Amino acid sequence: MKSLSVILLLLALAPSSAQRKCLSKVARSEEHPHGANELIEYSVGRLKRVRGQITYPDDSPVEHAVIEVYRYGPSQHSVRAHEVATSRKRLAAYIADAKGRFCLAPLPPGHYFLRVGTRASQGMQEVSINFTIDPRQPDRRSRETRPLKIRLPLGT
Repeated sequence: MKSLSVILLLLALAPSSAQRKCLSKVARSEEHPHGANELIEYSVGRLKRVRGQITYPDDSPVEHAVIEVYRYGPSQHSVRAHEVATSRKRLAAYIADAKGRFCLAPLPPGHYFLRVGTRASQGMQEVSINFTIDPRQPDRRSRETRPLKIRLPLGT
């Protein structure tokens, strides 16, 4: 009986297989997104978790794209995301897998933005995405949000 209790406790404390598969590789401090000469910014609203795929315009995956996470409070909404990224330290940075997929470690509730680009200069635009983490956000599929589809446009 005691061994059964220990097994159940270990199972309860172990991360689920979805959580283990979800975390992307952490980027090194010198790894930053690269982009061309335009700034693309948009908002995706409220999320529970951040995960998705980064693609080129032809829907092929951006292998090992860099994703940076920054705090972006309501008082900063008049400031462009790029200005925040160049003047503040990022909270975290991740590398997408070979299929362009990524999933970030859980973030506390609040306002953020992602800065996404290629690992090396490739003539693609960098994209910034504003979002709010809201654990109360209703969703339809077992507490997960739909993956973000981030398309990096061609540079001009």
